Amino acid sequence: MKGRLILLGLIALATGLYSQPTPVQPATVQGSVHSISLPNFNPEMPDAPNRDAFLNSCTVCHSARYVLMQFPLSRTVWTAEVKKMRKNYRCPVPDAQIEKLVDYLMVVRGAKSVSDVH
Repeated sequence: MKGRLILLGLIALATGLYSQPTPVQPATVQGSVHSISLPNFNPEMPDAPNRDAFLNSCTVCHSARYVLMQFPLSRTVWTAEVKKMRKNYRCPVPDAQIEKLVDYLMVVRGAKSVSDVH
């Protein structure tokens, strides 16, 4: 039950991060009106095959910035990470989607050589 609440909280947070900046309702303080607009600082994910699959599956819980700040990982490690998300966190990714997600992650944050692997 606690895990579901955490997942729902993460989903709410992730969806809030991808919405357009919304002005806060003006507040009246001694006759003056003040309002603010919150900025949206999410970086664009690089255009590559399977980008849409990644955005639809992974950014439900993770921000684009979170993925882009990861160390470059090997295909084996990225595959294990995606499978871990499915098993441990119940990410609803079908078996057929795993390879597509890993392909995209390799383009974006894949290790280019053995020495890059973390």
